[in-house]
Amino acid sequence: MSLDPQYIIPYLKQIPLFASLNDDECLDIVRTFGMENKRQGELLCMEGAVSEGMFILQSGKVEVEKKTVQGTPEILCTLGTQDVVGEMALLDGRTCSATVRAVEDVSYYKIDKNQFMVLRANLKPAPFKVIRFLAQTLVERLRQMNGKIENFYANPKESLREMKKRKDAIMEEWRRRQEEGTAQPRMTRAPQRPSNLPAPVIKKVKPLAAADVGDDDKLISFLTQVPLLEELTEIELEVLAGVMSPKMFRPDDVICKEKAEADSFFVIADGQVAIVKDIAGGEEQVLAELGPGALIGEMSLIDGKPRSATIRAIGGCTLLEVKKEEFESLYRANSPFALRFTERIAIDLSMRLRSADERFLEIFSRTGETMDELKRRFIAIQATIQGGDELDTASLLSMVGYKKVPTGGPVGG
Repeated sequence: MSLDPQYIIPYLKQIPLFASLNDDECLDIVRTFGMENKRQGELLCMEGAVSEGMFILQSGKVEVEKKTVQGTPEILCTLGTQDVVGEMALLDGRTCSATVRAVEDVSYYKIDKNQFMVLRANLKPAPFKVIRFLAQTLVERLRQMNGKIENFYANPKESLREMKKRKDAIMEEWRRRQEEGTAQPRMTRAPQRPSNLPAPVIKKVKPLAAADVGDDDKLISFLTQVPLLEELTEIELEVLAGVMSPKMFRPDDVICKEKAEADSFFVIADGQVAIVKDIAGGEEQVLAELGPGALIGEMSLIDGKPRSATIRAIGGCTLLEVKKEEFESLYRANSPFALRFTERIAIDLSMRLRSADERFLEIFSRTGETMDELKRRFIAIQATIQGGDELDTASLLSMVGYKKVPTGGPVGG
């Protein structure tokens, strides 16, 4: 490995993460680099530990693993040449979300967290281009993870069968470890797994009335309350205010439609909206209700994909719209607002992905609780279709095609 510019600049531009950087920007990033090696079995980082930075693999392979509530490692993926690990901790400053272990000898570049922060603080374009690419990958991963969770609960019959097999596998592993003398005492309910995430802070934002949208001082005062914007300077908020257009909606108005092209994002100034998603059978499911200070549509701003849900006004509401083309013009001009706003979105996405990952792991680790929830959903579907009494465990598992049927008792236990 070499950090000679003649070698490193062409090398960096082969990696999608750095492909948009010019030569000078590549050199800025190289100043944050260190070169390291790990032998097979050694750790690059450990779940829950303080992050040192982000790693770009040059050779060799690593496994990414996360602990289940039973304390056993769950392999999430295997990564190799030019793959990146540690990006979430680099963005949001939290501890490492997973353990990364070399499965063979590896060589990699490490972007030092502190030096990367210096580039960010000095508003150098290079780190923000990297951050925007990371935000795009985080959006994709967040969409995929949310889709997995939605699909898991949308098909309780198949998921119940899968979870019963998983529960049997966990019990078999526990028995094996008990025979080896390495098992922990069995509990009827798994202990709560400590989370790396801080407790959510609910911040109440004072609404901005439609009549006050045209008052620059009141608009800026409102924007300073918005959680995602709270670290932006007043000058940066003035730039944002300059490209915002107020939009008024009546009760039940559709603000934007699922799968429609995304050409803007919104900040809710006053009133409430419902985030609605189409589900099987032509029905709609309300995912959330949002009020003043919430941003909507920012994920599509990052990845350019169609709207992932429908947004509908609950009552009369006022939204502040920013057109995508306006934002892109500011970003291309290296506007401090656009750079910092992209950074804030990326940090928010990182935190949301951490939460989604935690939830997904909980679903597959707490087999008993998950099976209870799937049972409830499956029974509700069966009752809707054909009516009848509640099913016992044996009948339920038989219906989903699971052959190893226990003799009575509730699912989960």
